[in-house]
Amino acid sequence: MNPDRTFLLTYERVSTDDQKNTPSCNDQNTVNNRFITTQNWKLADNGDYRDEGKSGSNLDRAGLQDLLIRCQEDKTIQGIIVTEADRLARGNDAYIPIRAMLKKFGVKVYAVTQPMINDTEEGEMFGEILASINGFFSKMTRRKSMRALDEKAIRGWWPGKAPLGYKNVNIGTEEKPDRVIAIDEDEAIYVREIPKLYNTGYSYQEISDKLYEQGLKGHQNGRISPEEVRKILFSDFYLGEFLWRGKKYQAKHLPLFKYLEVQKARNRSHEKGHAQPTQKSRDKFLFKRLPFYCASCKDLKITAEAKHKYYKTTRGDVEYVFYHCTKSKGGWTSCPQPSINRDNLILEFAEKVVRPIDIDEELAEFLLEEIDKEFVQKKDQQQALLESINRRLGQIDSELKNLFEMRVAGKIRSLGDKTPDQVYEDYCAEKEQEAKTLRTTKLKLERNSVDLMKKASNFYSLCLDATNQFLRALEDKQYLFLRKVTSNLLLDNKQLVVTHQFPFTSLLKPRDILLGSPAWIRTRNLLLTEILLLPKGLDYLIPPLRRIRYIVSTHFRVPFGTLFSSGLSYKNAGVPRISLIFDTHYCVKLPYDRKLLYR
Repeated sequence: MNPDRTFLLTYERVSTDDQKNTPSCNDQNTVNNRFITTQNWKLADNGDYRDEGKSGSNLDRAGLQDLLIRCQEDKTIQGIIVTEADRLARGNDAYIPIRAMLKKFGVKVYAVTQPMINDTEEGEMFGEILASINGFFSKMTRRKSMRALDEKAIRGWWPGKAPLGYKNVNIGTEEKPDRVIAIDEDEAIYVREIPKLYNTGYSYQEISDKLYEQGLKGHQNGRISPEEVRKILFSDFYLGEFLWRGKKYQAKHLPLFKYLEVQKARNRSHEKGHAQPTQKSRDKFLFKRLPFYCASCKDLKITAEAKHKYYKTTRGDVEYVFYHCTKSKGGWTSCPQPSINRDNLILEFAEKVVRPIDIDEELAEFLLEEIDKEFVQKKDQQQALLESINRRLGQIDSELKNLFEMRVAGKIRSLGDKTPDQVYEDYCAEKEQEAKTLRTTKLKLERNSVDLMKKASNFYSLCLDATNQFLRALEDKQYLFLRKVTSNLLLDNKQLVVTHQFPFTSLLKPRDILLGSPAWIRTRNLLLTEILLLPKGLDYLIPPLRRIRYIVSTHFRVPFGTLFSSGLSYKNAGVPRISLIFDTHYCVKLPYDRKLLYR
């Protein structure tokens, strides 16, 4: 032994991640240290190196690399102790380079259970033979494992580790595990938002930041990178398919994404020259974040771009924003739909989106009065119910108090197999559960009482003089209003085709009745609190005789002139529901009310 080289290093390794949680590396270390002690050798300071979950055929191991660097720099190292040669490397492709490198550094390898491996020619040959055999068995094991994984893929289950939004679940037993893929609800609520956010104008980086702020954690509890966001968006795994060893399989796990939604996002990402929007550009092109689509291409969203024009007279540069189909430029086949200037688009929004739900102040007050009447009626019923609940809660308290006194006096008797104490406890539990249910109902009634008027008030305040308010508002306020009101927008030859959201659809619902028959007022009734706005240019559908402040009509086919001149009484009308028209602009159905007839 070289007197200058007096210290040794130890090395341990396990191949799989599952073995990380086993004492295998510690057991190997115990054997190595015992061998050093029996040989009267010394272990170098910080001389233990190990790799967990690393294949022996792979040279890119952190522990191995540190060990080789230590052997190169520290001239006091005599050798390396391993339990078996395959801990250091499997296969000659890995074993021979490591052995040659250590030999160059003047460091020997000692295998505790294989003493025949030494620095002689015979020992080196034996080491190479063992390494070759170990490499062969490693390849055979891998082939068998891959065969089992291929069978699993054929059955429709992803054979690897579950990606973000999913988790591996064992549906078998501990003796015979059968791991499949299931949705991880904690992560899935964030992953489902990725295509939706991207379709509304967010970039990959902004999606990464937003989801991290909301609580989504990636590997090692860090944020997912923009590249990971892109890979998730383009992965068919989230649509119920997966690619395994070059073949595509239909998966049995549930998809997280909707096909059309993902396709829109992928189309947007594939645009030639598509730049990821910054916060500044997203603020400039707010309307493209609406559910806004091209009428010709159907599933392609409307995008926006800014153009600048220099005016010599004013010596100024003016910016114009245009909205158009994403297929109208770049590498796409050109879309025939023309672009529209932002100012003209705002006027279209005002005319097609806002004006149909615009109501004047007089009508809004009238509707709120009617809702208030209904609210008062319901409130009386609710108050009666609340009083009934309070009375019952008081009765329960009295019953529990009387029962306690009976228990103290020993008046409670056994019931079947139950002792008096058990009878008392069961009865108390039953009454306490009833009281809890009543208190929950009471709380909901009190809360709903306030919410009803608040929601109605908010609804009509949005519609009150909405057109003028919309045109005067800033663009971000206009965007928020449109998000609340519309569910879908199509741009067709610079004209909008609008689909309103509920409850704003109730303002438009009876339009087909009006267009279908000018005499609809004598034959049809509308639902309670539904309003019909007559568009401009359709006034002629109502005869001049009916253009009065209030006109009343019943379910019966009574001639209009007779009905109007004679009025109605409770007797001949049978207390029906009635319909009203206000200045040919609005129609609302209300309960029959004598006072209303003679306003």
